[in-house]
Amino acid sequence: MAERDDLLAIAHLVRPHGLRGEIAAEPLVPEVVDAVGLILDRRLFLRDRAGRVSEVRAIGLRPHQARWLITIEGIESMDDAEALRGADLCLPRAELPELPADTYYEADLERCRVIDEKFGEIGHVEALETGGAQPNLKVRRANGAAVLIPWVKAFFVSVDVPAGELKTNLPDDFPGL
Repeated sequence: MAERDDLLAIAHLVRPHGLRGEIAAEPLVPEVVDAVGLILDRRLFLRDRAGRVSEVRAIGLRPHQARWLITIEGIESMDDAEALRGADLCLPRAELPELPADTYYEADLERCRVIDEKFGEIGHVEALETGGAQPNLKVRRANGAAVLIPWVKAFFVSVDVPAGELKTNLPDDFPGL
């Protein structure tokens, strides 16, 4: 089995879909990644909310709105799928496809420091939220408050994932700062 620390979440299992065990998943990889090639016919790992890891095999995948509908071998009912709610579907980092320039895995952005040219250090990336018109980085400030920064080139001057730093140039009246 892969080392737990080497696993990168590629999808978050959200809820059952239908009665036959299919589960809706929020993709955690950039859209440029081929979902079918990433998930089908390979060894995957399921990390539950308690951090336990087990090996699984996806036998079906289809897009549905902004989510994936995944069929996992052995999951045959709504109740089976419900038991997986909140888990992450993972792959070892070494098995992930290389991304084009200026494209990042969500897990690589998490915990990066966000530093603005005017405001200084804003906080640390907590998540990449993809549910709205454009993705937003949820940044946790030192005081515990969260600020959402649209993940668009206009706001980000540089991204240095190995150094764990994202540099921004936000407007003077940016909300939450």
